[in-house]
Amino acid sequence: ADAAAVVDELELLLIPSGRLAESNREVIEHAYANALAGGSTEQEALSVALQLVATLGEFHTSAANMLDMEAPRQPAEPEQEFQGREYKAVVVLYLSGGADSYNMLVPHSGCDVGAATSGVDVRAQYEDIRGQFALPTDELLPIEASGSAQPCSTFGLHEEMETVQALYEDGDAAMIANIGNLVETMTSDEFNDRTGRRPSGIFAHNTQ
Repeated sequence: ADAAAVVDELELLLIPSGRLAESNREVIEHAYANALAGGSTEQEALSVALQLVATLGEFHTSAANMLDMEAPRQPAEPEQEFQGREYKAVVVLYLSGGADSYNMLVPHSGCDVGAATSGVDVRAQYEDIRGQFALPTDELLPIEASGSAQPCSTFGLHEEMETVQALYEDGDAAMIANIGNLVETMTSDEFNDRTGRRPSGIFAHNTQ
């Protein structure tokens, strides 16, 4: 694997966007390339790079937003007249700590290899990327996604998520991946070329 591409991905996942110093980047790329040249596997070289990332100040610096009590507040929403409909609410829980989402909701089987996935079997891709941390299908709680626009007809939940599996099967729970706070709607191109307004602290692993 290309050392620069590996460090780009590590920065995206572990360092608040755009904050990895060029000198640190060069050190990590050099260490990764040297590990491969010395006969290490890609997994072993990645472990070297991860250890170096964990020593960086950028990794340990929070990009959390500070509350400004003097900033103007949004006006209160006007009261809405009761419509006589059944009450529904979206409840959002912000949990302190972290969760390995790729060990919570996992491609299981019936994965399409077509235009929608650029010819990639996402289960095979999951196993390749996760390596020894990939959960085998016989340890997953299956949930059906047949008839949906998802790349697999069956996904799997972590074996400890029996309650979520039951809620899903009853139609009372859904999985929504790749979401987060936004300042405004933007496309991937607008995000990558920085023409869209992006929230502060994005990709800060300790504040998401």
